[in-house]
Amino acid sequence: MDWVPTAILMTTFVATAVAVTGLGWRVAERIRRESREAHDRIGARIDGVKDELGARIDGVEARLGGRIDGVEAGLGGRIDGVEAGLG
Repeated sequence: MDWVPTAILMTTFVATAVAVTGLGWRVAERIRRESREAHDRIGARIDGVKDELGARIDGVEARLGGRIDGVEAGLGGRIDGVEAGLG
């Protein structure tokens, strides 16, 4: 019967190890889930900002495109006049 205290101690150790492992697994799973959810929220926000900035950039390009075309036309006429005067 000298083995009984040793067996009880070993059983207690194994039971404690299983309990701690189970608790650690649950905590790790919760952290992984929260991380995935945060990652999804951040990704959705980044996509929204990309869409918003893309729309703004398109609007700026459209406005600048019209102005650039007007400047090119005006300069083209002046350059033609200068060339005619030199020629």
